Amino acid sequence: MAFMDWEWVVLMTRWLVYLCISGAVGGLASFCLFKRFPALFPLLLRYSIAACVMGFVATGLHFLVRVGALAETGFSGMFDPLMVSVLWGSSVGEATLYRLIGFGVLILSMIASRKSVYSGASFMFYVAILGCVLIAISFTKTGHIAQMTLLSSVLLTAHILLTFWWMGSLYPLWIAARRLAPQESSHVMHVFGKVAVVVVVGLVVCGGVLSYQLTGWVGLLGSEYGFWLLLKIALVGLILVLAGVHKLFLVPAILTNNNAQRLATSLLFEKLLGMSILAVTTVLTTLVGPAH
Repeated sequence: MAFMDWEWVVLMTRWLVYLCISGAVGGLASFCLFKRFPALFPLLLRYSIAACVMGFVATGLHFLVRVGALAETGFSGMFDPLMVSVLWGSSVGEATLYRLIGFGVLILSMIASRKSVYSGASFMFYVAILGCVLIAISFTKTGHIAQMTLLSSVLLTAHILLTFWWMGSLYPLWIAARRLAPQESSHVMHVFGKVAVVVVVGLVVCGGVLSYQLTGWVGLLGSEYGFWLLLKIALVGLILVLAGVHKLFLVPAILTNNNAQRLATSLLFEKLLGMSILAVTTVLTTLVGPAH
């Protein structure tokens, strides 16, 4: 397998890890958002556990793919003991360990006490939150952030949690739009909209400060990193516009039209946009960087 082939596999497995993290974080948060509608809890739990299990497997697979890319000896290189040892002893191995522990904590906490997770205010729920934080911290162990200040690490951890909360909440919101009565669906969307305003501010502040620390906002138009960063910003702007349309027009229209089908359709499009943003982020964190 040529190195370029490995790059594609690394990209795809990392993107899969990101999608699973969003499902894990957003799924856990949805228990608080839907606390008035316990009938949806079993479905939300299946969504969360599936994301965590897939995330655990995808994290291990991504590490092995990184080993294969390092060995450059084909499929068998993924299991080369020497290369596994080398990579496990690096920052990549440390980040992998944090993610595996984080996903493991999430899985065990949800399975061990499902009713407590439902309540959103139990010991096991806070243990699950710890799992999410461990996963977010893993992003500070590699790349340029690993050599930067503690403030940068804190900002990145917050940025990661807020981003994955938003992306991972879109599927539960789609469920609400399709399964709840119009008044119930409107209530959920209204609560989510109020929280989302604070989240968006946090995302913009954290993302803006981090991008300035990494690039100084110099030479973005003439670099590969700048191209992908500006593309990500454009997609984020588009998803913010769509979220604004939801909040100002489609959510109020739920009660007027006595259904939320238009909102459900629009949420699917927002989910696709979110997956595109995570795909661009994957390219930024895998193939390009400020120093390139």
